Amino acid sequence: MSKKKKSIFVLVVLPVLLVAAAYAIYKHHKDDEIKVYVAFFNDPFIDTVVDKGPFVSIVSMCGLELLDLDGDAELYESMKIANGSTANPISLTELGTHTNVTGDSITDEHQEGETSSAANNTQVRGLSRVGFNKMKDKAVFCIESEHSASVVISSKKSFGNWRIYQSRLLWIK
Repeated sequence: MSKKKKSIFVLVVLPVLLVAAAYAIYKHHKDDEIKVYVAFFNDPFIDTVVDKGPFVSIVSMCGLELLDLDGDAELYESMKIANGSTANPISLTELGTHTNVTGDSITDEHQEGETSSAANNTQVRGLSRVGFNKMKDKAVFCIESEHSASVVISSKKSFGNWRIYQSRLLWIK
């Protein structure tokens, strides 16, 4: 291959491949997050109040501490990364068939904790970003409202399905 062809390859094809790979990784992670949320909303033992929503995507640790995850440092760190300063909310429109979602996320004009909808006077609940362990067989996220927060730990069963492993209240006002 001539130097000119190598230069064209490096300048054109390589960046396109890198962008495509990054998008594929993002899409796969987002799909896994949605699957974890779907398992939560399809769980027959879910609290009926939580099930009514409406929900938005938020970037929040919900006051979660390492002890709340029984000392699972790997899961805790993944939750911190998923909800870190560079994280963004994700679109929840795919959850519309499972629960009530309102918009895609809380925008910058809303402050954290300001989660009530004035239009219909209902309490909006935020779903944090999902943190996964390295094996991608355990996940954690939290649900936060103006008055309380809960953590949900999920585990992956065979055939790629998720199930709720544990759910517990973090705090209540």
